[in-house]
Amino acid sequence: MKKIFILVLFAGLTTFIPGAQAASYYWDTTAGAGNGVGGTGNLTTTSTTWSVDPLGSASLTAGTWTTSGAMGLNDTMVFQGTAGAVSLGGSTSSQGIQVNATGYTFTNSSPTSNRYLGATNGITLADGVNLNLSGGVAASSGAGILGLRMSGIQAAAGAANTSITVTGDNGSVTGSGIRIGFTTNGVPTNASSYSTSFKTNVIGVNTVVNTTGAGYTYFHVSDSSTSVRFDGSLTISNGSKLILSPGTSGSRVLEVRGNIMTYADGALSIGESVNLGLVNLSGSNTLTGNLNVYGQLGYGSTNAFGSAKLLLNQGATLGQSAGIGDGTDGARGIANNILLNGGAWTAGTYVTFGGLGYGNVLNGTVDLNGQSRLLRFDNATTLNGGFINSTSGLTLTNNSTSSGGRTLNLNGASTYSGDTTFVSSGTGWKVTVGNTNGSAFGSGDVIFNRGTNDAGVNSVLAGTGTITGKIKGNGQISAGSGSVSGGGLLTVGGLDPTSNQAYAFELTAKSMVNGLSYNNDVIRSTLPGGPFTANLTSANIVDIFLNPANLSDIYSGGTDWQFGFFSANDFASQIAGATFNLYVYNATGTAKIFNGLNYETYASFAANNNLSSTYTVGTTSSTLADGTVGYATLLSVPEPSTPVLMMIGLASLFGMRAFRQKD
Repeated sequence: MKKIFILVLFAGLTTFIPGAQAASYYWDTTAGAGNGVGGTGNLTTTSTTWSVDPLGSASLTAGTWTTSGAMGLNDTMVFQGTAGAVSLGGSTSSQGIQVNATGYTFTNSSPTSNRYLGATNGITLADGVNLNLSGGVAASSGAGILGLRMSGIQAAAGAANTSITVTGDNGSVTGSGIRIGFTTNGVPTNASSYSTSFKTNVIGVNTVVNTTGAGYTYFHVSDSSTSVRFDGSLTISNGSKLILSPGTSGSRVLEVRGNIMTYADGALSIGESVNLGLVNLSGSNTLTGNLNVYGQLGYGSTNAFGSAKLLLNQGATLGQSAGIGDGTDGARGIANNILLNGGAWTAGTYVTFGGLGYGNVLNGTVDLNGQSRLLRFDNATTLNGGFINSTSGLTLTNNSTSSGGRTLNLNGASTYSGDTTFVSSGTGWKVTVGNTNGSAFGSGDVIFNRGTNDAGVNSVLAGTGTITGKIKGNGQISAGSGSVSGGGLLTVGGLDPTSNQAYAFELTAKSMVNGLSYNNDVIRSTLPGGPFTANLTSANIVDIFLNPANLSDIYSGGTDWQFGFFSANDFASQIAGATFNLYVYNATGTAKIFNGLNYETYASFAANNNLSSTYTVGTTSSTLADGTVGYATLLSVPEPSTPVLMMIGLASLFGMRAFRQKD
């Protein structure tokens, strides 16, 4: 087992050559030839607590366990015989540590000094061995750490039932506790056995936290650019509490690949208030109650958080950090509810969703905790549960560099009040609402703006759901999917065009409805008197995209297309001043891209097909798929003369195609 471990960690490093042990020294606190080894005592860089004979020596040897001492560079510490408590009186270094008897405890008894146990090749546990770790009751995040400065803890070749257990009393004050630090920095650096590129401390055995007291046990990553990986299971015994806290650097990573088992609500927490590091959980974990989160929290399985509610504090990040299932949204959603924890956050601070390599699919609700919150999205996110619990609104932001902006799919009903504001310092937004009941943004209005670095491409808010408030801002409003070809109905409380709001509609047939579904994009406004709070002007751009299955449908079988805005009242005067742009699907078109399809201008299409380039946009009485009667937008294009129509009709036989979906 030990050889396999070394080969894995150093794979690809040409400088590594397995170093021969110069000598093994046996922990011994009582001199005497043949009287055995082991016992309780203080371990320092110079303590006379070592036997050269595994059965006991007549006199004991003083250690020189430092990074510059001969023993630290080349020799191995062996703990066997009578197990006892080994208290670190300073930081030591060695080539390796072997523990051959169960019941030993390595401890730092100081609550103020950090003491490290160093071993280039890590700790190796013999068959059936449990090693205890403990420490002083420290009251601050940077003090009293028992540090393991090594390549990891592994079972010896052929060994089974090996584990480490953290024991001791965490103290009676919340915030105090036993602190175990993991690092690889500072171990012996002789060229034959160590490489500075080696940065992972692997805990390959099962770990148990079995501490008492009101405080917490803390697992730290003690140096920047260092990761700690728990490959075995992690059990938090009943009455114990554990905080996984990588530290103050974003380059520190603490990963648990094995399953986590807890026996009490809230037994596990992520980070302290100063934490910026990343914790990755990828097992099938039994977590209940609240999971308090500071810093970055990644997940690599749908059951990474069990049934716990995630309490995300200001500055926290939540993101999928590894592939899950087949990668589809249905296979990788997490069911946990989320609470945006605390009272009012510091101005400008936020919680981030994404940013760890994958988009999020969140099936639970996001509780705003009665506050106005700022949320940032660093990857595509699907929220199926909705936002709840605020009277002060919500602001959503991103710094996307993706063409078309950051994707956000909202499929749940939200129950907060106050306005929702979309801003972006990047390329903007691509938002699709798909709620089947309630309102996607609670009861307030939506201020939907373009990105400040969008290269002239509008943010798009579309969908087939309902928004009870009015939509404001200078973004583009559409219906149906925000990224896939095809029609749909979006219901809104009204449209406020006064900030140069833009609109876009895809039309696949002359008839607006097809049974209970929609051929064309329709925005239904429930605002009394018409869809808009003010008349459209030339600054309001309305893009119309003709995308029928057969391009000849554009000029045959009638010329009128129903689509677009829908209201109980005729709104012809409200749209008369708008700027209308008409486009036709063309696989090689370069005039516009919409929902992943290329388009040419209608003028270009008309010229290529001997058609008149004129068209008109107005209103007509119409009926929605559910039977609601009102007025819809009407597009009229001219019919060609009969000879031209015959020629174009023959050409159109080569234009048959299926709808295309955006990659």
